[in-house]
Amino acid sequence: MEQKTFLPQPPADDNAAISKDRKKQLIWMIWFPLIISILVMLAAAVLVCLPELNTGIDTESLGSLSFIWVSAPAIPILLVLVALAGAMVYLLAKFLAILPGFFHKVQFYFNFGARKTREYSDKIASPIISAKSYQASASQLSKISPKPTKNKE
Repeated sequence: MEQKTFLPQPPADDNAAISKDRKKQLIWMIWFPLIISILVMLAAAVLVCLPELNTGIDTESLGSLSFIWVSAPAIPILLVLVALAGAMVYLLAKFLAILPGFFHKVQFYFNFGARKTREYSDKIASPIISAKSYQASASQLSKISPKPTKNKE
């Protein structure tokens, strides 16, 4: 007997209702902001071109105003960076007053650790070194001592 496997089917689409909602979203979330942005850019372009038509608008003041608008977003970021740099300089000056004494203590403890390490490694290695020296001297003595010769008589 064969068993049939049933795959789940996607829900039926209500294309008409979804389509109306999508069109509203498309208009209000994409096209409306895009059209407003284009109109603002066109208005700015017209305002930039107006002084060239001898209307009496001072181009120098518009240039200064545009420089202010362009540089204004960067000013808070730069102020934060300057404050961070000042704080780092202040903390570094404070640390320079504290660190020499601290590093003197750290150096003392490292030297103490090096001395103790050398002392214990010498204690551990000394029996091995003395055993090897006894072995070397014994092998030299065996080479020096006369070997009994066999008489061939």
